[in-house]
Amino acid sequence: MDTNNLSSPLPEPSLSGPLFATLSAGCLLAVLFAALLLSFYQAQRGEHLQTYQLIQQQQQRQFEQLIIHFRQQSQRELQSLSQGVVKSATLAVDIEWLERWWTQRARTMLLAVELVDAQGNTRWRQGMETRFEQQPWFDNLADNQSFSATANCDESRCVELSRFAIYDGTQYLGEIRAHRDLTPLLTDLAHSDQLKLGILSTELDQPEVWQVNFHTPHHLSQQLSKTQLMPLADRTLLQQLQLQPRALASITGDAHVWSLIEFPDHYASHLYLIARHQPLPMASQLSTRFIKYGIVCAIVCALLMAIVWLISIRLSRRIHRYVEIPQLLVQGKYHQFREQLAQLSNPRLMSNFKEIDDSLQALSYQLEAVGNAVDVRNQEMERLSLFDSLTGLPNRHLLQYEIQKDLRELRQHQRENIVAIVLLDLDNFKRINDSIGHQLGDQILEQMGQRLKGAVRNLGIVSRLGGDEFVILLRSVKRVDQLQSLCQKILQLVNKPLIVENTTLVISCSIGVSVASVSDTYNDLLKHAEIAMYKAKDSGGSYYRLFNAEMASEIDFNLSMEGEIRRGFDEQEFTLYLQPKVSMDGVIKGFESLVRWDHPERGVLPPGEFIPAMENMGFISRLDNWILEASCRQLKVLEPHYPDISIAVNISSTHFTDHAFLTFLQKCLKKYPISPNKLELEITETLLMENMSAGREVIDKIKQLGVRIAIDDFGTGYSSLSYLKKLPVDTLKIDREFIKDIPDSESDMQISSVIIFLAKQLHFSVVAEGVETSEQLVFLKASQCDLAQGYYFSKPIPAHKAILMLESERIDLSHRKIS
Repeated sequence: MDTNNLSSPLPEPSLSGPLFATLSAGCLLAVLFAALLLSFYQAQRGEHLQTYQLIQQQQQRQFEQLIIHFRQQSQRELQSLSQGVVKSATLAVDIEWLERWWTQRARTMLLAVELVDAQGNTRWRQGMETRFEQQPWFDNLADNQSFSATANCDESRCVELSRFAIYDGTQYLGEIRAHRDLTPLLTDLAHSDQLKLGILSTELDQPEVWQVNFHTPHHLSQQLSKTQLMPLADRTLLQQLQLQPRALASITGDAHVWSLIEFPDHYASHLYLIARHQPLPMASQLSTRFIKYGIVCAIVCALLMAIVWLISIRLSRRIHRYVEIPQLLVQGKYHQFREQLAQLSNPRLMSNFKEIDDSLQALSYQLEAVGNAVDVRNQEMERLSLFDSLTGLPNRHLLQYEIQKDLRELRQHQRENIVAIVLLDLDNFKRINDSIGHQLGDQILEQMGQRLKGAVRNLGIVSRLGGDEFVILLRSVKRVDQLQSLCQKILQLVNKPLIVENTTLVISCSIGVSVASVSDTYNDLLKHAEIAMYKAKDSGGSYYRLFNAEMASEIDFNLSMEGEIRRGFDEQEFTLYLQPKVSMDGVIKGFESLVRWDHPERGVLPPGEFIPAMENMGFISRLDNWILEASCRQLKVLEPHYPDISIAVNISSTHFTDHAFLTFLQKCLKKYPISPNKLELEITETLLMENMSAGREVIDKIKQLGVRIAIDDFGTGYSSLSYLKKLPVDTLKIDREFIKDIPDSESDMQISSVIIFLAKQLHFSVVAEGVETSEQLVFLKASQCDLAQGYYFSKPIPAHKAILMLESERIDLSHRKIS
């Protein structure tokens, strides 16, 4: 943000904020006012409905009394009619008397009457043309019921059906059937309460199903028409009316209260009486004082909204300015911030704003002090994060930044110079550091960094990757041969004697070089240089190697091999093999444990095709543990039948001195209870020479367990007889290199004889490896060698075949032409 713009008067804030606040307050007040009026209306409406509910209960009782009176009247009329019937076996009828009776009873509004004998024959009928369609109702009545009545409706009218039975003593002679109009019943109830009524019928065979059929006599002005009843043609609504009255809008828009009056179950279970009461007062008919209250509330709302508007405008402008000036703090313009804050100060405002002004001013001083301290600290942190604290050279982070920058330029532009890195690692620096101390080791690294920086000069950047590793980023080299010349120069420079506190040291290094391609990343480039550097170390050190496609293929192979080895362990593809160790007279004395890989694609693989890869990838300890446990398990199987048989297991040098190995050995001896002296562990003499103290400590602990120790490949290392005689070793194994050329090599025969003689003097057993001919066996027997193993006796066999081999205790040496 421009400083001039910040110091100029601030723009006026938008009015949207105050307007929103005002409208929000007005909406809230309007809602409260509407809720108040609605609550008044609902309360008044609820009082009306409660009143109508009481009226409905009163009308229900009144209606039941009217029905009782109506039925009694029907019963008396039919009983009087029965006086004109001669009660004899044939039910004689006085027609004249019956006609006179019908004329006198027309006022009772009988629609039709019929006399039926016991056989169901009609003896006399009078009234409207009625077919008595409710014949099943009459037929289903029991003969012992003297009087029965029910109500029913058809499409034209609603009537009462009644029956009076005629008896001669206890003998049923016939019955009188009558149809009576229900209009008088409705008229009496409507006139008493000023109601408008209608009758609702449901299905006879399914009472729970509402069949809306309305019946209102058209000649009664008090009754309801079907059009007026249509708003009730809803099954759910009718079921609700059974519980309490309900207000509904009619077709004309007026709100009436409707109620449902039930016929008694014994009279008509499928008929209901619909009553419509006077209209309810609506919102427009509310009390005048409610309207006055509304006007007063509206005026108060308007005044409050005006006050809120004025206060919001004033506060919004000040807050707007408070929001704008902190941007100066973000930009570090603390003095300008304090000037702007002073312009905002106003003693007439609330004290809270004064406290805010004081707090902001104090905050600006604090931030200014912190900012100055942070700047100093950032400079120091930048130096520490990008440069090595020991040598002052760029560190890994700065190196990564520079390499990535060069790789981007390589991808975007054609450049004449190549991008390459040289990874340099001092040979055996750990041993030197442990010998002279870390303080002198740091001085070596400082001097080496200065040497490399002087050698590279303007060709690139020298950085320290960590430990004794240095990386040179080359930017001004155009050809690969220049790289090779530079690597030779660096090797010679590093090899120059180095004087540290009056101590002269000669140090060598191994160099790996990686030239970048367009698709390479920082990690690719560093990884390729590291692979090439380890190849240089494998060549003996003090050498350099350039990364090439063959190394890349080897990387892919190793990655594939690593996955296959993991799968081999998981799928149990490794198999234990045993090679017998035979005495000079042909008796099998033991076996050496070997391993084969039953590869699903490449077949059975010998150890030479996967053991080196396992050593490089860190799987050798896992394989040692697997062979050791499998050998203990096999020895547990053989021991009950062949108690003199022993098994020897090779243990790698890195695994032997690991503390976890001794724990695993103890676990195996506990899991498979065997005689410990029948288990022999083979270690190379190279292991002892590299770390005699650690090796001796482990051997002592193993001997305490009762397990035997053998020195494998004896004669190929640099072991001293003075060390050898002090070790608690049981067996020496002569390396096959001294056996394979016997009897053609006189020197090998002399070396082997000397080893056997020395072993005998030190009370060691001697085993010769790689015996393949009878001449070799004759020589070893003459030299008093104890045991031999090799293809002459047997190739390694699967472990489960060992018992079959032991069934033949002796090998027929005469078959191999040995005297």
